[in-house]
This record gives sequence, structure tokens and C-alpha cells, in this order.
Amino acid sequence: MFSGQGAQYYHMGAQLYALNKFFRQHMEAVDSTVMTQLGCSVLASMYAPQRRKTECFDHTVLSSLAIFMVERALTETLAHYDCRPDAVLSVSMGAFAAICAGGAVGHQDMLEALLQQSDALESACLEGAMLAILAPLAVYEHNLELAETSEVAAVNAASHFVIASLRTEIPRVEAFLATRKVAFQRLPVSRAYHSRWIDPARAGFFGASKRLLYTQGRIPMNLCSTAPSAMFPSTEAIWNAIRAPIRFSEAVQHFEQDGPHRYIDVGTSGTLATLLKYALPVHSRSCAHAILTPLGHDHQNLQKVLLAVGACR
Repeated sequence: MFSGQGAQYYHMGAQLYALNKFFRQHMEAVDSTVMTQLGCSVLASMYAPQRRKTECFDHTVLSSLAIFMVERALTETLAHYDCRPDAVLSVSMGAFAAICAGGAVGHQDMLEALLQQSDALESACLEGAMLAILAPLAVYEHNLELAETSEVAAVNAASHFVIASLRTEIPRVEAFLATRKVAFQRLPVSRAYHSRWIDPARAGFFGASKRLLYTQGRIPMNLCSTAPSAMFPSTEAIWNAIRAPIRFSEAVQHFEQDGPHRYIDVGTSGTLATLLKYALPVHSRSCAHAILTPLGHDHQNLQKVLLAVGACR
């Protein structure tokens, strides 16, 4: 499982970067490519000593590249230990690394497209924000004030959904929720993904993908947007993955038809492994593993995953 914008933070994967040479090598290889095109190091920014995990890491270009780097490096590290996916499930910008893991696009080509596409989002769209809300979706549906100023960006579980809006509107939305004692958390993003407010970036997004060559993937790829799964993705599918509402629960139900499965979260903070606990059917025998989390036990978590799947260490 590959997560996207909103789950990133400074120093993500730092322990694994320090202790696992394969993870470190893949991170540095991608960073080297980025430096030739961007002129700066994403690693230097992400692991800057003066940065704290609690600081907001929301620069669109840098955070998008950092997410791709981490998820790509972790996928390749697992593969080194003979732990390879039978299918991939991605949320939002996790689609970029997921499609590479599925074998449909080379990671160098995808990295170049991601750099240009994230720049289009940064330059063409007004500043936005997203809120994760711990309440039933009815809270949104029954309050016209919320519908007038925001859009539903994701429905992840019965009592967990996300809304997107312009940054200028978010304080009013937060005040509205606070007065009704509804729990919420602002996500570390600078654009209102999964809403109409990123539509101005569409032309630039597609323009940046002209040279992408898609081939049939090796395994099913579910991007949590429109089609349940596919072996042959497209730029339209990637755009839908960041523009359309996230359908995480629906994607899980799709996979569970052929379950049980072992879901491995290769995202930046273990968010999807947590959400999966609420999305799985009551009697499911599937299980989930998180590797990277803000708590920093990355190396130990990786060892637990490898032990669970019986991979070589």
C-alpha cells in the first residue's frame, strides 16, 4: 500500500536510512537524479538537522518527490529480501510509486514526470488545505456550511473522512467543527487535492506526461479512484488518483473478495495500515503491517515484516 500527500514529515525513514544500506542506496540514487534536474537535494531538506518532525513539510514539489523516494526505496528494499507484491494499492500521490512497483512505468521516467507535475500543481493552483475528520460522513452531508466551502476528498471508514478547501476558508471550517466538538486534524499539504481547486493544473499535469511510456503491468494496480484495478494505467488514471475522491474502503473490499491478504504499508507513516483496521470486513483473516512511522522504529518494523512473510534476511 502506497500513501500520498498528507502522511509525510521531516526525518521520515531516518532510522532505516541510517541502518539499512539497501534503503540508503536507493534513496541516494533517486536523490542524485533529482539533483541534476532540480538543483537541490531532497534528502538534505528532508533530513536537515534543524528540522523537527512536528514541522509542516508541505512544499508541493519537495514533499511529492520525498514521498516517491521513500516509497520507491522501501519497495526495492523489500524486493532485495525476496518480499515482492502480488498487487499494489495506492492512495492519491502514492500512485506514482505504485505504478512503478507494478512494472508499468520505469521509475526514472516517472520521477521526471512527477517533478514537472508537482511543479504544475504548485504554480497553477491556489493554496489549499485538507482536514481529516473523525466523524461519520453525515456530519458533512447535514451541514450546508461545510458543503459550501469544501469538498469531500476521501471516505476512508465509517467515522473517518477528509475534506479539501482553499486555505483562506479552512479557519472558518475548523471553527465550525470545533463549536460542534467534532475531532479533526489539518494535514500537511499546501493544495486542496481531490477537489475542484486543483483543476487549473490539469493541462500542465497532462503536458508533463507526454513522454511517459506505459506498458502492461506485471500485477494488478488499484489507485483508489475510478476503476477498481488495472494492469495498464494511464495519465488519466493518475490524474483521477489525485483529483477524484479517494475510495480506500471500496478498494479494500475489492481485494477482500479474493482474500485473505497480507497488506504491507510502504507509505511514509503507516497511515494506511491504521485505516485498514477499520476498512476490513469484520470476519476478514487479512492482516496489515506498517514499516515507517513517526515513532521511528523503522528497522525493527522491517525485520518483523520479513519474519512474518518468511523472506530471506
